[in-house]
Amino acid sequence: MPMKLKVIGAFLILAVAVLAVTPCAAAGKAASVTVGGCVKVPPTPSFSFSPVSGTAPLLVMFSSTSSTGVITSYYWEFGDGGTSTDANPQHTYTTPGGPYYPKLTLYGPCGAQVILTSTQSITVTNPAPTFDFTADKPCPCTSNTVKFTCTQTGVTTITSWAWAYEASGSSTWKTLGTTGTGNPLSASFSAAGTYDIRLTVVSGSVSYQLIKPGYIIVISSSSPLTASFTATPTSGPKPLTVKFKDTSTGSCITSEKWENKTSSSSSWKQFYLRAVDSTFTFTATGTYSIRLTVSNACGTSKTSGTQTITVTCPTVTAGMSASPTSVKTGSTVTFSDTTSGPYTSWDLDFGDSTTHATQRADKIPHIYTTTKTKTVTAKLTVKNDCCTSTKTISITVNK
Repeated sequence: MPMKLKVIGAFLILAVAVLAVTPCAAAGKAASVTVGGCVKVPPTPSFSFSPVSGTAPLLVMFSSTSSTGVITSYYWEFGDGGTSTDANPQHTYTTPGGPYYPKLTLYGPCGAQVILTSTQSITVTNPAPTFDFTADKPCPCTSNTVKFTCTQTGVTTITSWAWAYEASGSSTWKTLGTTGTGNPLSASFSAAGTYDIRLTVVSGSVSYQLIKPGYIIVISSSSPLTASFTATPTSGPKPLTVKFKDTSTGSCITSEKWENKTSSSSSWKQFYLRAVDSTFTFTATGTYSIRLTVSNACGTSKTSGTQTITVTCPTVTAGMSASPTSVKTGSTVTFSDTTSGPYTSWDLDFGDSTTHATQRADKIPHIYTTTKTKTVTAKLTVKNDCCTSTKTISITVNK
């Protein structure tokens, strides 16, 4: 647009030229004009931005690359209603859509204005939905109904859900059912086997899939199921700690029941293990029969053959030495305890009608006195629930 000069009185007035350049083409360079000391040289606009596409929220970095002319201010319009007056702004596109065409207006001296609209657009898409699914019975019986539930996180809207299954390795998908509200889907399987499960969801005009291979294992009442276990050790003194290992075979074992009974009892008593491979401590003597019962979703239950655990009484042996064994009256004899095996009571009789020692110690001193030479018998007695053991030592006390 040519500039027009008009003389009024003694003043020269410059009608400002507005240069609009689209798309992405630099404005033509106007000739310099001096008006009352103001030099008007319109700037040449150019700019760049990145990225040009992505999912919401999309952060785009803008940079003014204008290199000619004098720039006094910037005004950006990002195409989605957002604006900025920074030279190199950044802008977040929060609403999926487009194409958005950014526009930059440069202002120069004396009111010069140049506008540049990009021919490169920005496109913002919906982010992929984040979703997962679970089944309330991953190992159902053929007679069971399985409830599949989709769980979604994030803000992306899902409008439909389609469920399918295939026998693992078959590559032939069959429909389980569809829902349009995200409600759980109930389905059943007529044949035993291992199945892959696929969920297809739709968000906007795009579909997304999640496949879980071998996710469902269907069993029938005729599916093999055998209960078995090992026990180590199978005999020993009480308290006897036995390690049990479940070696049962069969698909989808959901519960196990451990029971025992003694030779003097006709009824089975359940006992509990904290894990598949765990230990149990027998605190009472006796012979125990052990059995294991395992079950699965079909309600079938198999019981193992019994194994026998024998819990015996622990042996305790009283042991003691004394030094010296011949002393003068008023002298000390030191007793040393060498008892082996567990005991519930311990008693040392010094043999001179004085007090007993009832607390075990490695070294026990005792002073003997007499008015005439004599020999006494010190006796150690130890007991447990099953047996009693004694040890005697002769002590000579001289006047």
